[in-house]
Amino acid sequence: MAKKDTKLENLSKTVHMLVEEIRLSETEGLDRLFMDVYSQQAGMMMDSRQQGKVKHAFKNILGIVFFGVLAGNDEWEDIYDFAVDERETLKNYLDLKNRIPSHDTMQRVFAIIQPGELQGMLKEILIQMVEMAGQRLDQYLYQNEELDCYVQDIIAADGKKTRHTAKKHGKEPQDLCNLNEFNVMSTEWGVCLSSTRIDEKTNEIPEMQAVMKGLDCRRRIVTADAMNAQKETARVIVQEAHGDYCLERV
Repeated sequence: MAKKDTKLENLSKTVHMLVEEIRLSETEGLDRLFMDVYSQQAGMMMDSRQQGKVKHAFKNILGIVFFGVLAGNDEWEDIYDFAVDERETLKNYLDLKNRIPSHDTMQRVFAIIQPGELQGMLKEILIQMVEMAGQRLDQYLYQNEELDCYVQDIIAADGKKTRHTAKKHGKEPQDLCNLNEFNVMSTEWGVCLSSTRIDEKTNEIPEMQAVMKGLDCRRRIVTADAMNAQKETARVIVQEAHGDYCLERV
């Protein structure tokens, strides 16, 4: 049996996480909402192919793969078969005038995508979907009209060390250490907005500030532990993310 494509396996896990929780909400038109956000983000990705020889648009290939992995397929051939079988449905969302690209074409396109760029696109899609779905629902965890205070979500930021993840015979210094991750969660939606591997626990501080700069936290409260109770972190949350904060103090 051929070895599975690692990039495709990672994409499958990420996309399922991205959609599954908010799919269960009562927001109408979530499929169109997803495609609107997806089209915007996919259109911003770099396409290094020779455009004169291109038959299939970048965002259409990405879209076919997204739908394919959401349907439980984790092999390129299976994604192609899925797209052929579901062509009429996919035409409602994607431009398939040049038919379905071959599984080799899809694999070659994903081979030229930088993992960081793909992960960044998925994160932006998730963040925008959570924000837009929340606006459509117009529901608040807390509201006080007299104080003009409305809270739609709690954004929880925390770093975790996973035990027994170090490689005993690793060649690189970072492989000899347990895995440290910094996660930012939407507690109302139950989804992870950002997950980043950090080398040391103290790297939470700059990572927290970097993630906050990319979020719109209007009508949201950001929570974090004592490590992130920094003046600069509070400034970024208020002035750049436009949110409020509740930071632990020792």
